[in-house]
Order: sequence, then structure tokens, then C-alpha cells
Amino acid sequence: MHMFRSEGLKPSSRWQKNGEVSGRMLVYIYFLVLLVVSIPSKFIFYFAAPLGVLALIFFARRSHAVISLKVAIFAVLLAIIGATSLLLEGRIALLPAILWPFTYGAFLLVFLLSLLPLRVLIGFRSAHAAVQLATYWLFFQGLVGVFQFLISKNADAVAGTVGLLDFMGNITINQVYFGFAVLSLLPAVALYPNKLKMRVPAVLFGLIAVGLSQSGHATLAFLLASIIIFGITSFSLAWVFRSTIIMLFLAAVVGIFYPSTVSVAMSWADRLISPDSPKVLMVRHISKEFASDVKFFLLGAGPGQYISKASLTGSGILTRVKLPYQELPQRLSAVLWIFDIYEQNGEGSAVAKPYNSLISIFSEWGLILASSILILLLLLIAKNATGSFKKTLPRRVGQEISYLKEYLAFYWLFLVLVSLVELYFEMPAAIIPGGWLTVIFASRIAFLSSSLQVSSTVTDG
Repeated sequence: MHMFRSEGLKPSSRWQKNGEVSGRMLVYIYFLVLLVVSIPSKFIFYFAAPLGVLALIFFARRSHAVISLKVAIFAVLLAIIGATSLLLEGRIALLPAILWPFTYGAFLLVFLLSLLPLRVLIGFRSAHAAVQLATYWLFFQGLVGVFQFLISKNADAVAGTVGLLDFMGNITINQVYFGFAVLSLLPAVALYPNKLKMRVPAVLFGLIAVGLSQSGHATLAFLLASIIIFGITSFSLAWVFRSTIIMLFLAAVVGIFYPSTVSVAMSWADRLISPDSPKVLMVRHISKEFASDVKFFLLGAGPGQYISKASLTGSGILTRVKLPYQELPQRLSAVLWIFDIYEQNGEGSAVAKPYNSLISIFSEWGLILASSILILLLLLIAKNATGSFKKTLPRRVGQEISYLKEYLAFYWLFLVLVSLVELYFEMPAAIIPGGWLTVIFASRIAFLSSSLQVSSTVTDG
């Protein structure tokens, strides 16, 4: 508490009563989920979100905490809508429905707790520990990625610890996880306004590794999100300088090792918007279903019943591994011709695949719910990208709040941009390293805001 007294801040009484989770517990959970998403496995990282929820409940019970009623209502409402949609769908593909909470769980958890932060007494030391933990993780993963490239001379082998079992293989989804996770953490570490151990080597190895890995659309999305958030909304010239150096260094690494990147990106962009693109064909097909099927319009096909990662995995289309309980969802079977077109064209890029997370949420959640989620997501970005610094605040507090809010805006904008191409909303190994940091940051912002309000009230009184 002395960290706030030295700045004239006094936390609100609701953070002092029982019923609040200790801020340190969020850091412990962060350590836990980072371990889970770092294990060289094809499936263990899908348990990151369930373990996070269980850890929250466990620590909350130990400290007599109660999760926000708004969070509980949102979760129950989503479960009711999903169950209703499944029941009205008729024939249910069971395995895809069971997999859905594991694939979408990480996104829903970090989105919900970023939008409706936990009332957590999280002090400066806990928030600092979380960023330092992210720095160590970024350094280690970047170091592993660089060694993977040096030993194999294969860009497709650069996938960090989660891709160790595919060390000499062709491009894998693990490479996609790695690229997003590293890029999502770079601004959090590089722009942190206080001292960090191993910050420079962490950023350096992370940038080199992700440049070597040919992250493609994730790199382009990172540059665009960085320009928008840190290049336009930053209150500090030092932050603008740092972010510019990072973007230029990453562009230089990519340009040196893959000089044809720009021309290749332009060719893929043309294929993405082509009338014959599988993605365009999928959007057209779903639009026709919205116009002709009231249930699909209002509630979607139901969790795991159309074009999500759960559906594609549970049916065997995405994994190509046949299991006894795999089943093709009814609506997915009607668009297999689009997958045939994709296969016939021999397209190997995610850009050409007939799915992405935005298609997924609209097809399985319905137009109303999916639109609501997307609007809330955009509002979350806009809220944190604007008005982040007030000169009336103590200097250190103002700097920290600006940093916290701008990282939240960057992370969610980055996630939306890459999800225009791939199923990123459903990739726990990719989104958890930065996503859980947004949970901690959102809670820290709420705590600081409450403290500032109380301090202002006391001063006015």
C-alpha cells in the first residue's frame, strides 16, 4: 500500500474488504498458463483456459472472493444461448460441441476479464512481476526460435518450445502460434515505462526469431497495429521512438531474409479478395443462409457446428486424423465443395483457407450475438486507445495508466487484424501469453482508477 501513499493515492474501500482476489494470484495463474502453452504438445495448451478458470475459483475461495456478477451473468447467458442453438439445430455433432469450450475458452476468458475487470487489489509490484515474467518468457522463446533456425536452416521449424516435436518438419500451426504470441508481447516488454531485467535481449531475440519464422500476415498486422496505436495515440515521444525502432528492425530482418515479402503479400491480398477465393465463397454462402434461415440468423449453427476450429478438428477436416468419435456437423457438410476448391487450387497459405475467426463467430453464434461481441471488442479498443494520459495525475501514475491502456488497445486490435485471415480467436497457445497480461492490466487500471477517484474525493473534501 505504500506505493500509493507515496503518490497521495488511497485505494477504494471495496478493494479493502474481503471478496477480492489478491493481485499476486493473477501473476501465479499467469505463470501457470504460460507453462501450459509452452509444452511441446498438439493439444495440452487447449487446457490453458479451463486451468485459468479453476485457478481463479480456487484462489477466490481461499480469499473469500466473489467473481463479478456481470461476469457470471455474461457467462451464463452465453451458455444458455449456445445450448438453445444446439437443441434447435436438430442433429448435433457431439465431439465438436465438446471441443468448443477448449478452443474458444481462452478468447472468451481474456475478452470477458478485459471488458469486465476483476476487482483485484493489484499493486505495482504484482503488475511489474507480470511484465517481468512476460520478459523472461519472450527471451526464452525467442532464443529457442533462433537456435531452431540456426540448427535446421528451416524457417518452418521456428516455433519455440511448443514446436519442438516438429523440429525439422514443414510449416505447422505451431509456427503460427509462436509468431502471434511473440509479437503480441513485444510492445508490453519494449514500452514498459520502468526498468526490466533482460529487456533488450528479450526484444532482440523475439524480433529476430519472429522475423526468421516467416510469420507473414501476423507481421503485417503487427506493424499496422503498432502504427495505429503507438504511432498515433502515444503521449510520449520516447514511446514513438521505441515503437518505430522495433518496427524498422522487424521489417529489416524480414527484408534481408525474405526480400520477396512485399510482392508475395500483394499477390496473396489479391487472392484474398478474388471472387473465387474460398473465403469469399464461404462468406457468400453464409450470407445466403442468414437470409433464408431465421434460426441461423438469430442463434447461428451452435458451438462447434459450422466452421470453427472445434468443428474442423472434431470432424477430422483440419487435423486429418481419424478418431472414433469424429463427426461432420450437418451445416459443415454443405460447404465441403468450398474446401474442395481450396484443395484443387493447391493453396498452402492460411490467407486462402475458407475460414477465419470472424466467419466462425458469425456462423456459429448468429448475427446478433456475433455483432454484439465484435462491437464490444471495438469499443474496448477505442476506449483504451484514447484519453490514456492526464497531466493532472502524478507523473509515474500517468505513465503507467497510459502504458496499460495502450497495450490493451494494441493487443485487441492486433488480434482482430490477424483473425481476418486465420482462426486466431480459437488458438490458446497464441493468445494466452499476451491475453492473460491484458487481464492483469485491465484489473490494474480499474484499481488505479478507483484509487484516483477516492484520492480526488478526499482532496476536494
